[in-house]
Amino acid sequence: MESISGESLTVKVVRQGLLPATAEEKITLNIPLRQWAWVREVELLVGEQPWVAARTVIPLQTFRKKASRLALLKDKPLGPVLFKQLAATRPSMSVSMSQ
Repeated sequence: MESISGESLTVKVVRQGLLPATAEEKITLNIPLRQWAWVREVELLVGEQPWVAARTVIPLQTFRKKASRLALLKDKPLGPVLFKQLAATRPSMSVSMSQ
């Protein structure tokens, strides 16, 4: 996005914490029916303009120990911590487009 817009990307946390996952997320991530997950919803901004809304859902059994530091990220990107420091893998991703 930065290469397209010519401006730097910033992260605005919309909400984050232990929240209910959707039924589809629970099936995809094998989250027990009555269990919540760690959810992070952000907007990726270029300048002041939101370009992307993103939702990350992490099952509680995955969130324990090292992954719990994700709660401290504030307005920092999630990707570098997940994939470099924690060596996480992405089993699936869902993308929806809206105008």
